[in-house]
This record gives sequence, C-alpha cells and structure tokens, in this order.
Amino acid sequence: MKKNLIFAAIAALALTACSNDDEMKVNGENAIRLTSSLNVAETRAATDIQTSAFDAGETVDVYITENNGGNNPTTYPQPIEYSTAAGGALTVGTQYYYPTSGNGVNIYALYPATAETGKLFTIAENQSTDANYKASDLMYGKPASNPVSPSANAEDIQFSHLLSKVTINLIEGVNVTSLDGAKVELIGVKPSTTLTSSKDGCSIGAASGDATPITVMTATETVTSGSAIIVPQTLPKMFLQVTLGGATLTGKLDSGAPTLTAGNAYTYNITVNMRGGALEIEGSITPWNNGGTNSGTVNPQ
Repeated sequence: MKKNLIFAAIAALALTACSNDDEMKVNGENAIRLTSSLNVAETRAATDIQTSAFDAGETVDVYITENNGGNNPTTYPQPIEYSTAAGGALTVGTQYYYPTSGNGVNIYALYPATAETGKLFTIAENQSTDANYKASDLMYGKPASNPVSPSANAEDIQFSHLLSKVTINLIEGVNVTSLDGAKVELIGVKPSTTLTSSKDGCSIGAASGDATPITVMTATETVTSGSAIIVPQTLPKMFLQVTLGGATLTGKLDSGAPTLTAGNAYTYNITVNMRGGALEIEGSITPWNNGGTNSGTVNPQ
C-alpha cells in the first residue's frame, strides 16, 4: 500500500514538473499578438472613415517570417489574414507563435487585402460609397522596428497611407439654392500604380493606366462634402467636373495643374455659381501637410 502511495506521489510530481516546464517555456510558447494604428489622421471629410484607427471588420494581410537568415526558418502562411476590431485590435482565426528557436520575426502588412507586392493596384472609379473609398486607400504597415523579439506583449503595426486624398467641399453660390444632386468628378486620373513592399519598407510606382473619371460624390441637401483616394500624380489642368441641374462644367484652376504627392490630403472648397445660364466654380485649395493656402478659380471653357 505504501509503495502504491509512493508511486502515485512520484507520478504527480512528474506531471507537475512537466506542466511547470511547459508554462515557463518562452521560445515557441508566446503567441504573436498584433494591434494596429494609423500614423496619419487622414479622414474622409463627410463620413470620418478610418480617422485614427481601422473600422471594425476590415481585412489586413500580414506577412511574418522568422529572422534567421533564411536557414530552415519556421514557416508561416503568406499572407496571414487578420481582421480589424475596436480599439485597433487585430484578430486571427488560427493563432501563430514565435519560433521555437528563440529568434525574432519580421512583420509587415498591407491594406486592403487585395494589395500584393509586385502587382498593379487600381483605385475604384466610383468612390461615392464607403466600401469603394476604403478599397482604394492603399496602406503599408510595419512595427517600429524589425525584427520583433518574442514577447507576451502585443506588437503595434503602424500603418501609413501611400496614396493621396482629394476632398471636395461644395458651397452654394450665386443663383444656386440647392446642391442636391450635384455630381462631382475628378477627370483625367491615371488610376493604377505598382506596389513594392517588404519587411524594410515600401514604395509605389508612377501613376499608370488610361485616364479615367473618378466619382467623388453626388451631393444631397445635407451632405455636400466628399473625398476620393487618388494615385499620386500631376492631374491635367482640366481636372474637375461638376454636373448640376443639367449643366456640366469642366474647369481648371488659375494656379495651374494640381500635383498630388503620396501621403498628402488636399482640400478644394468649391463655390458653385450659376450666371447667365452657365455654371461657374470658384475654389481655394489647401494642401493638408503644410497648411498653406493657394487661391484659384475654375472657369467655364
């Protein structure tokens, strides 16, 4: 009887030792946990889309590789699909762990999930819907530094906007009592670029593709502002078109053709006047990054 009790005690101690050993393991036992943040608080003027954090339910592609110089590394799916949640959280269906080797990992991410390095990325032609606007907002994210060491803490993936944002604010002018139904388009826009990305950073190619009109919005009685994401480029002089009440104006700015640069947002405050049966537009332009203002007008041709 005593022997049985002794054997039972030894077995219990052995199980406890195994359990404690498992709990104390660091290498391979720490889950890779991620959060997200947006480096630049850009927002769609009328609807505050993804101002300082992703909307919940978006999909982000995350690329994870072991930092071991390519010598029989731990393999992860490429990419791993994460979902965004409230407060910047990133959730994943299958939990992945740091390598058992104790090495760190290199991480970078792309949004939207349709973006692929080395492939063409094309913005939506009609960005008057929230879904199409977000699908055009190309972003790249990475930790503060790579590689990331094994840790029980969540690692923040900091995302940056790679394209440009154009916001149009319509203002009622002379002989215009309502902007309801005013359709705003940016014309002559090259819609595509090629994305190159890695753990070290990213870049985009020059704007390409056939010149295409991009619908920013159709105004209502209560919503007279909207935005579109544009591949950085110099737009043609005749780049803005407003259709209202059967009249269509294609115009240009007195200051010349707008040049859009990556990561910047540009605001066009457009006063719509109706004089002598013609539609006239007067506008001012504010580059988002430097706070300067360039006055300009758009006139019928």
